[in-house]
Amino acid sequence: MGNPVRSIAGGISAAIVLLGLVLAFAFGGFNLTIFFIALAIAALVGSFGSLNPNAVYGSLYGFSWLLMLALFFATGSWLWFLVGAAISILLSTLRRPILALLLEMGIFGIASMANRQQPQPYYQPSQSYQQGYQPPVETYQEGGQAYHVQQNPPQYVPPQVQNPEQMPPQ
Repeated sequence: MGNPVRSIAGGISAAIVLLGLVLAFAFGGFNLTIFFIALAIAALVGSFGSLNPNAVYGSLYGFSWLLMLALFFATGSWLWFLVGAAISILLSTLRRPILALLLEMGIFGIASMANRQQPQPYYQPSQSYQQGYQPPVETYQEGGQAYHVQQNPPQYVPPQVQNPEQMPPQ
């Protein structure tokens, strides 16, 4: 079963992209400014569907750069790319406070509690140690009857030690 929040956020995000596409064509030709603004909002809204604060934080980069592209196409000034670089640096330096703020939001706390699983031990013995090693039993069918074949494990052969014939000089 899928995540219902992801489905809703994905649907809203897709609707925003389609609305941006329609509005971009509605103003004569293809208006890149409107289209990039719609893409920026859709990227931000879509990231909230993951219920992951790191995903939302990462989408802030995409949101800011898509807005910088929209402002570039609106004004024609390349200085907006410097503003985008400054915003990226600011987002990088404020990573921890932004993530702390996102974690304080109730929906992310609930999602992290719901996704938390009980730790499983790495090794679960299938039999007690008192029984010793039991080789696996294979089953095959022949003529409508099941036969069990127990494989014999390889016998332990201790390594052969060769003693030197002479003692080394001291």
